[in-house]
Amino acid sequence: MVKLKRLKIHRYRNVEPCELIFSDRRNVLLGPNGAGKTTLLSLISKILRTSLTDPGDPFSIELELTFPQGSLSGTIASREPEARPAELLQLPPMARAGREGAYAALEIPDFHLDLYISDLQTTVSIRRLKDQIAIEGADLDKEWPVRVAEGPMGLLHTISTLVTVASKMRVHINLWADLRSACRFDESLDTFRALTARSDDADISKDGLRPRIRLYRFRDRLQSAPISAINPDHGIVPKGILDIMKLGLPEGATDYSMDDNDITFLSEVVRLLGLRSAIAKIELIDKVVAGGDPPAEHFDFGNLKFWFTRRDGSIFQDQQLSYGQKRLLAFLYYLDANPSFVIADELVNGLHHAWIEECMNAIGDRQAFLTSQNPLLLDYLSFESAEQVKESFILCRNQADGDRERMIWRNMTDDEADMFYRAYQVGIEHVGEILRTRGLW
Repeated sequence: MVKLKRLKIHRYRNVEPCELIFSDRRNVLLGPNGAGKTTLLSLISKILRTSLTDPGDPFSIELELTFPQGSLSGTIASREPEARPAELLQLPPMARAGREGAYAALEIPDFHLDLYISDLQTTVSIRRLKDQIAIEGADLDKEWPVRVAEGPMGLLHTISTLVTVASKMRVHINLWADLRSACRFDESLDTFRALTARSDDADISKDGLRPRIRLYRFRDRLQSAPISAINPDHGIVPKGILDIMKLGLPEGATDYSMDDNDITFLSEVVRLLGLRSAIAKIELIDKVVAGGDPPAEHFDFGNLKFWFTRRDGSIFQDQQLSYGQKRLLAFLYYLDANPSFVIADELVNGLHHAWIEECMNAIGDRQAFLTSQNPLLLDYLSFESAEQVKESFILCRNQADGDRERMIWRNMTDDEADMFYRAYQVGIEHVGEILRTRGLW
């Protein structure tokens, strides 16, 4: 699995420059409201998905990722503002065609990333400065035109290029798929609404936008795209649904129907809600055949719906679930779509304590970044050393800086981690109590 080991912030919004070290398992952000916990979760998601696309919001950030075959490290930084107008003139016609395309191009950051392949003891470097991309290492030296990195997802495609290079060196790295799904699970029902939005929903249809699952078929192989190309912050398609959809629609069919026996996360929902069964249905909205030999196709699916059957045989739809039930359904869907990371804001909101334990267990070996103002979440954490404590907590607070506030993010100090771990070993106080009474929360 991919792990985010380190994040060093030189410049980002009103955040004080800092370096954060992360645990491979559970990372919990602590602090008062407004101290930047959600901001940090969103930043982690953007970094992992390489989707730093805030126009006019300068940033410079170092990152370090590890995975079984090696590591990826480097710096991502926003372009200098004075360079942007000139750059726009150099873009291909497609990128200049409309306001959206222009902004997508302007938001592409500079970067210098190193992909280290441990088996080959080789480092492949890729950098983007101004109007060119260069790949170096392992007897490689190639310049790429600017169009390789166009659009908000350009850097992710650049990392995909690195992985392609590694593949040509006969090293298989499934890095791109893990990174693109590292989305933030929100503190309310935004994720649930994105998954179950209907084409005629007022909040969706007013802009002419509909959340969709897109599948591409090329040479009889299907691949998935984010569930919503417009707002990809809610993950990709869970493996269970994708596996079924890959089998192909029967001739003349316009939707897929899947029951809880087919999909692991839906089976878990049935178990935890004490139901008899559940069915998910997703409709075929559009099919487009592009040119080429063989021709490429893409299929757009949407209007995802769930029906549930109670033990007494009565049936109800997803919109009739309670607040906590909706969050549970959305989180289990989210987990099934995210193989390496969990980025969850206020996970315990609306959940019964038994469900909190089930959700924490379901996270498994994924690297988790969590926030909670509810101490119940903290009681499901365990620690084996003071060093693990130091890595597992990120302390967030605000600090006055003249007429404005700055966000301070940091790991615990050695002394703070030792103090916490000694109290934790005694076993009398709950984790939340230790943090509060020692002034750490």
